[in-house]
Amino acid sequence: MAHRILSLALTLSAGLAFAQYGATCQYGDFLFHKSGAGMEICGYTGADTDVILPEYVEDGSGRNAVVSIGEEAFYGSRFETVVIPASIRKIGPLAFCNSRNLRRVVLPPTLQTVCNDAFALCRSLRAVVFPDSVADIPWMVLGEARNVETVVLGRGVRSIGPGFLTGDYSVKEIYIMSPEPPELVSADSECGRFGPFHQMSMPDVYVPAESLGMYAVRPADRHSMHCDWESQGNWDYFYRYKPIPDLFTVMYDTELTVSPEIPVAINYETVNYAGVGVYSEEWTSSDATVATVSDGLVTGHANGSATVSLSVRTDSGVYHSKPCVVTVEGASPLKKRRSSAGIPEIGAEGEDETVYTLDGVKVGSSCDNLEPGCYMVKKGSSCRKIVVI
Repeated sequence: MAHRILSLALTLSAGLAFAQYGATCQYGDFLFHKSGAGMEICGYTGADTDVILPEYVEDGSGRNAVVSIGEEAFYGSRFETVVIPASIRKIGPLAFCNSRNLRRVVLPPTLQTVCNDAFALCRSLRAVVFPDSVADIPWMVLGEARNVETVVLGRGVRSIGPGFLTGDYSVKEIYIMSPEPPELVSADSECGRFGPFHQMSMPDVYVPAESLGMYAVRPADRHSMHCDWESQGNWDYFYRYKPIPDLFTVMYDTELTVSPEIPVAINYETVNYAGVGVYSEEWTSSDATVATVSDGLVTGHANGSATVSLSVRTDSGVYHSKPCVVTVEGASPLKKRRSSAGIPEIGAEGEDETVYTLDGVKVGSSCDNLEPGCYMVKKGSSCRKIVVI
């Protein structure tokens, strides 16, 4: 039996036309200009909220790789989820700053540079995973994001700049996968000297088990909720250090509001730190009369709230995710959830298109024979999100 596909978004861009206006070029809904050997995205004119950034643009000379996101390119955007392709090596200053609806951004493993304030003031972000390829975390990357709960720093991180998590009172866990403690960089300001962890909560900090002794552990009775000036440039600011588990799940959605009988994908990412063998993944709901969950898709049934979570069984044990609180509202789904407005049911017809997971992993060139789940489907420079059930 063919899967049914629910189209959850309009097209990403309004065509393949490549127009040039002086030094700025337009491809679909994206604006570009030349940057060294490739193209840099410098703006967006569309209205969609779930996007996959293009890997290349075409003009009379052929394909031009998209290699960077420019300064303030998406400042104040309405994006909710963004997948950044492997061609992009640099995210410029303030690139996504003040994008208040941004819930998830997928950073590619080839990314090399993230500039200052890139995700500052993004107050819907619950988690960010920096790839191993990023060595230096600069000034205020997540400053005043406020609602970030989980931060993962890859194996290659060498330094963390001032104000990295300034004002982020919701941070509950930081994963530092580098075998050696990164350098913490401080700076002077009008209010005094401050480091990467200023005015924030006291999270659990997970580090490689063999590196625990490299971090200064201060007495547990020093549990100030705010950074003191003497320790903010040193790792002795924290005292809850723990070894990184073999596998853990990052929840980009810790709260969801859904309408009855409309499947909604939970944004999450499983990090297999130790490369363990995975046997199975099982989603559970605390109240199946309110909401059920399967393969990361939540379906509401009755008004109320339920918590859903993921358990991953591996050859080294079972690992449980943090919960996501799902609230089901019975009002008209066409008015309550913009992403579900006017959903048509269509057959899974094979077309000349490219299908990606929400992590940006290419899974094929057709909607035929997809496993149940949520996908981004790209055709030319247009894009839509689909759910296969």
